[in-house]
This record gives sequence, structure tokens and C-alpha cells, in this order.
Amino acid sequence: MQAALAPPPLADLSAPLPGGWLGQQLQRLQRLLALRDAHVSHLNDEGRRLLDHAIFTTFVDCRELGGETLAAALLTTLQTDTPVTADDATLAHILRTEPEPPTPG
Repeated sequence: MQAALAPPPLADLSAPLPGGWLGQQLQRLQRLLALRDAHVSHLNDEGRRLLDHAIFTTFVDCRELGGETLAAALLTTLQTDTPVTADDATLAHILRTEPEPPTPG
């Protein structure tokens, strides 16, 4: 089992977003999170899965462009009790709306 990494320090979301491709990806992440918050109760499982995948891949894009702290700060707005970490497996867990069934053993 992979240990969770310490979460990155949160960025100041009141500051303007950076320009260029990173800024566009951060804006996309904001829009996707707003869509999820506004429509999560109206989406079926497939719709939630597709939206969560878009959120996850956009986060990964932001991280690869050097905007991990800003993207992680945006993800804290997601309605969840699980802390955001830099670990992909943990992020995928955060974006699932239902817990995985326990594995026997």
C-alpha cells in the first residue's frame, strides 16, 4: 500500500490566477468544480464518473505545469471530508462519491 504524501501548502486563492496555459487549466478546474457542486445531486453514476475524471485530469495537468498548490487549494472547495494530497491514488479516492467496498482478507 502506498503511503499518502503530505499535502502541498495551500495557495492564496484571492490572488489573481497566473496567465498562459496554467491559468487556463486552473480556470477550467474552477468551472468543473462549480459544475460538480451545482449538479452532483442530479447526475447519475456515469455522469459523476465522467465529471470526476475531467476534474482529476485537469488537476494532473495543473500539477505538471507547476500549479499544484493552486490546484490543490481549488480542490479543497470540493464537498468532501477527505483531505487533498498530492498522491494520485488519494486524489482519485477524493473524487469518488461513494466509498470502495472493503477488500476481503
